[in-house]
Amino acid sequence: MRGTPKHPDELEGHDTVTLRYQSTGQAMRWPFRIGDRVVERLPASGLTVDASDALIAILVAGGGIGLCATFLAAPHVARGDLVPVLSDHAVERQNITALWPESRRTNPAVRAFLTHLQQVFEAQMEAAARDLS
Repeated sequence: MRGTPKHPDELEGHDTVTLRYQSTGQAMRWPFRIGDRVVERLPASGLTVDASDALIAILVAGGGIGLCATFLAAPHVARGDLVPVLSDHAVERQNITALWPESRRTNPAVRAFLTHLQQVFEAQMEAAARDLS
């Protein structure tokens, strides 16, 4: 048994699952806070997926350690299906990617919707973080 990693350097030798961005094909680098710095790592992974739902399904099935959005993991953590690791090194990020036709780039309604979407996701992430505490 390898035990639970307490530091990002201890991921080596663990089974990890990596998310690959569909848009670029690049693997998502894992951000960690180490001291006063944020460093990004790309652990060697036996499994790579390109959908968050697949990542969660593999993690819940015991496929290894992975990095996913708090709001996606929170229900599984609450049920005991997933256990957070390396929480002391977690980095909060609030990235949202939205696609719309180029012709609507300056449309105020699209901008207003994106602002609203950002606020909704921020509220969900804050609620999920409180639930994990």
